[in-house]
Amino acid sequence: MKLIHIISAIILLAMGLVGAIYCWQNHEEPDLQVRKLAISSVIRTNWLFVTPALVLQLITGWSLMRSMALGFTTTWLNLTLMLYGVVCILWCAMVWLQISMVNTLKVALSENKDSKLTSYHTYYQYWLYLAVPTLTIVIIIFYLMIFKPA
Repeated sequence: MKLIHIISAIILLAMGLVGAIYCWQNHEEPDLQVRKLAISSVIRTNWLFVTPALVLQLITGWSLMRSMALGFTTTWLNLTLMLYGVVCILWCAMVWLQISMVNTLKVALSENKDSKLTSYHTYYQYWLYLAVPTLTIVIIIFYLMIFKPA
């Protein structure tokens, strides 16, 4: 269980970083089709890797908690669970924003309307505002899981 827990945590962090970098790199791509495909690729990666990793984190974390006889009175564990919940909520919002960016780009491409790019840029800004704290929180969770501070 511990190995699966660690691997799924690494997948969360790695896919989060790679997805964020990929979206950021393609954000100013002048070819809207390339930009749309890049964000669509990140969305697929989220569904294929991040979603199962989030579920595995919950299952393996619960199992490890029980095998270590940890209760909900453990401060670092409570903080970790709270932060995990925040990450899940932020991640859902980020995926919604990515889907909205792709949909906006589809409309801009089909109607040849650059005016739709204003909405795209707004979605991107919100996504960026969520990406930085989400990745930071995942790193904080890593710290809590490794060092288990009192």
